[in-house]
Amino acid sequence: TLSLHDALPIWVATLIVVMSVMGGFHDTLLARIVGMNGHVVVYHQDGAIADYDFLIEQMKTGKTVKNAVSSIVPIAEGQVMVTARGNNTGAMVRGIRMTDLAAKTTTGTRIYGKSLSDIRDGELVAGASLTRNLNVHMGESVSLVSANGATPTAFGTMPRIMSYPVMTSFFMGMYEYDSGYIFMPLETAQKYLNIGNAVTHIDLFLKNPDDTTAVRDALIDTLPEGYVVRDWRDLNR
Repeated sequence: TLSLHDALPIWVATLIVVMSVMGGFHDTLLARIVGMNGHVVVYHQDGAIADYDFLIEQMKTGKTVKNAVSSIVPIAEGQVMVTARGNNTGAMVRGIRMTDLAAKTTTGTRIYGKSLSDIRDGELVAGASLTRNLNVHMGESVSLVSANGATPTAFGTMPRIMSYPVMTSFFMGMYEYDSGYIFMPLETAQKYLNIGNAVTHIDLFLKNPDDTTAVRDALIDTLPEGYVVRDWRDLNR
């Protein structure tokens, strides 16, 4: 029988292992919850955000934000119906600078087809499960149907329908993204969503998720009136 003195190092070692495993589980779970979304997200109550690059630079002037963020990413996003080969499915289309998308997919994401750095205006990057469900191969086009930016006519409102080639697919291992997300260059999404040179929101990614509250509160205090700040906890309730 082990004495308390002899057993203590074993208990401590076991506790360290358990805490390490649970810490890793926490980090993995949080990464899956946040996914491609920011830890903190900025919207405008009136819709699209113009002058977003200027706003991002203003955010960085605050010490709390500057020290805590790893990246700040402008996004133009909308819901669509995707059709191809007689198949259709709902999806989220997300306009993002390809450099930002590449930075978010450096680890744990498989990329098939054209390199993200070679994606041009008018080309799509779609989830591997989505392309498989639609039976679409690289280089083939899909049609995106959206009520955003719809065209009014004498016979009613016509949805916005545009066709784009899928040049790249991705596998993140998160079904929500692999089956329901399409990425496109930011300028392509701005034109498709008919929002001009604007974005729907701005994602802030943090070096340490524990800084979420501090960054959110700092932005609430410093952003002009009309901006709405949410964090990953608000968005996943």
